[in-house]
Amino acid sequence: MNGGRPDVLGRRIAAGLVDLLLMTILFLVMAVLFGEAKSVDGSASVNLDGLPAVSFFVIMVLYYGVLEATSGQTLGKLLFGVRVVNLADGSRPENRAIVARSLLRIIDILPVGYIVGLVAVLVTGDKRQRLGDLAGGTTVTRA
Repeated sequence: MNGGRPDVLGRRIAAGLVDLLLMTILFLVMAVLFGEAKSVDGSASVNLDGLPAVSFFVIMVLYYGVLEATSGQTLGKLLFGVRVVNLADGSRPENRAIVARSLLRIIDILPVGYIVGLVAVLVTGDKRQRLGDLAGGTTVTRA
């Protein structure tokens, strides 16, 4: 339990991995279509830069932002039964909170796929907040 609520750390991590997998697939598709994809001697690489890279980040922010603003859940959160809520009272977060969460996700994923976000979740105690949650006054709880 955390603050009278069941701890959702495992569910949150699993949901994050599902969403990260979806974003990785999107990145790979966009890299093949609009970037550079190479395969040499059994090794493969993909690269996305310029406008396609900016487009990817815009789509990523919109994926999280629109889904969390409308339902409180991305596809990963839906699969694992968690949702984004206002930290203070458990209500649906305001749109500005969702915008803060979504924009700061770009920092959370640096330098190596959600390491910063995971560390933030682990050090924020019972609240289990990543940087976007801290900025938006939100947390993730059971749906």
